[in-house]
Amino acid sequence: DETVGYFSNERLNAKYKHRSLLIDSDKAESKEEREKREKDSATVYFMVQEMETWFFSQPQILDEVFGIKVSAKITNADITSINDPSDKLMAWTQGCKMPYHKVHHGVKLLKQLNLAELEQKFPDIKRLVKSLEN
Repeated sequence: DETVGYFSNERLNAKYKHRSLLIDSDKAESKEEREKREKDSATVYFMVQEMETWFFSQPQILDEVFGIKVSAKITNADITSINDPSDKLMAWTQGCKMPYHKVHHGVKLLKQLNLAELEQKFPDIKRLVKSLEN
């Protein structure tokens, strides 16, 4: 809430023509909460809980990077309901030569994600891409 408040301050952000904020929500968000947020703050976009949820949406990338079947550990049909996805990914890759580390692996995994798939699965990504195209 503090970040969104700072971002929404017109006086502090007057020099920017196009402002968008992409942040972790840190908790699962209901459809109703998302719709209210979109109405109240049209240029605030959530990554869901953490960016690792994006990785869970394309688990074949995790399997390739870590050399184990991480995808078999993702048992929730609704990946957005997985609490603490970064902690889960660290735990699930402990047996690897190099277990998951947000800083070390984050950029590499982000580069491998398919944007079209993200847009289909995550409404905020679709909205963000659409706003950047205009």
